[in-house]
Amino acid sequence: MAIITYSALVDKIRGSIGNVTFSRARWGEFVRYRTRPRDPRSDDQAQYRVWFSAAVAQWRDTMNDAEREAWNTLGDATTLYNSAPIPITRPGSTSRSASMPFSSNACRQ
Repeated sequence: MAIITYSALVDKIRGSIGNVTFSRARWGEFVRYRTRPRDPRSDDQAQYRVWFSAAVAQWRDTMNDAEREAWNTLGDATTLYNSAPIPITRPGSTSRSASMPFSSNACRQ
């Protein structure tokens, strides 16, 4: 994975050029090879989707707001490093629970 450093000439980059895709996520910008999405629809994949849906349902239905906030606080306090190793800042991570709603339907797509 490449590490992007911005300068006076480049302040952001998004999209694909050839087989390379430039993108941005909560933790920052990244570059990856452009791949074709695939859905194997195997028995194993179906089982993993069931498990993931159950985990999402537990996060949504079993935990109360204080427990979810405690996990979000722990995630915000955890420092991640890229391959450089440079600490990764995660823009918007403090509002993650409000801006990233979880849905079991999202797991089935």
